[in-house]
Order: sequence, then structure tokens, then C-alpha cells
Amino acid sequence: EGARDDKDNDNAQIAISNAPSGPVQSATEMPVAFGRYQVTSLLGVGSFGVVYLGHDPELRREVAIKVPRRERVRSPADTEAYLAEARLLAALVHPGIVRVYDFGRTDDGLCYVVSQHIPGGDLATLLAGRRLAAEEAVEIAARVAEALHHAHRHGLVHRDIKPGNILVDQDGHPLVADFGLALSVQLGRAVL
Repeated sequence: EGARDDKDNDNAQIAISNAPSGPVQSATEMPVAFGRYQVTSLLGVGSFGVVYLGHDPELRREVAIKVPRRERVRSPADTEAYLAEARLLAALVHPGIVRVYDFGRTDDGLCYVVSQHIPGGDLATLLAGRRLAAEEAVEIAARVAEALHHAHRHGLVHRDIKPGNILVDQDGHPLVADFGLALSVQLGRAVL
């Protein structure tokens, strides 16, 4: 079963799910579910994998489900590195960092990470549509720097900070996402 999110718990738990996951042949096909998380739509496709919008029926909230391409997580060591980094990220609790809620594996071995869904889009999209006022740019930079400082104090380095990895919530607050799981899996180890 997936782990429940406890907002009062600074050490979010990660559970491995072996529940049936629907017909998943590759990360680019539209699956029905990952564990208890129902897939509702495709959010994006990148070089590392696919991100789906999902629904958690137990906690009644939207989530993002990140699924690496099979070729990115080939061995048991890759899977363990992916899980180890998911655990580290789940322990990061900061208002400027996207929360990791859960980790799972389908019956056929496909890994996935479930995280907080930020419906506002990313900073790259925001910047493409308009120019930021100086005050707004400084505010965003300060909030991102604060979030990165928090991660650094906990021994994590982002490795790929860019506007596309900064999500903006409905209130205009930036949240740092995607702490470079692709790099750690390719190296076969998690950053400690």
C-alpha cells in the first residue's frame, strides 16, 4: 500500500506498492493507475521520463506521478538508487520545495514517484509570456535561494536548477522541483 501523507510529520514515509497498476508496457503509454493513484492525464514527457496528473482516492487530492523511462532504471541497483533519493527528497519539508509523498513499483517493475501537484505551471512558461518586474524577479530569486539553501543544509544538491524546474503555484509562489533524479540514477547512486 502507498504511504499516507502526514502534514505534521517532517519525515514523510515512502512505501513500495505492489498493487496492480493497469496495463503499463512503457512509460509513454497512458496507464490507468499506479498503485492506488488513478491517472487522469499526461502532464509532460521529458528525456528522463513521463509525468502524469493523478488522483489519490484515499486522501482525495491531485498528485503528480513521475515515471522514469525503463532504459533509465535498468537494474536493481538503479531502482534502489531511485528509491534512496526519493527517501531523501521525501524528508525535505519546506514551503519552497515540491513534496514527495510516495514511491512505488508496478508488478512488472516500473518505478514511480508520487509528489505534490502544483497546478500553476513552471517559471519558464511564465517568463515566455511576459517580463517580470524587478521586485517580482527578486522575490522569486530569494524564495528559490531559500529553498535551495534548505536542501543544501540537508545534504542535497539540485544539479539542474532552471526556470523549467521551478513551479509556480496559484498564488505566484515558486517551488523547486526535480532534484536531478535522472543524474543520480544514471550514476547508479543517490546523493548523500
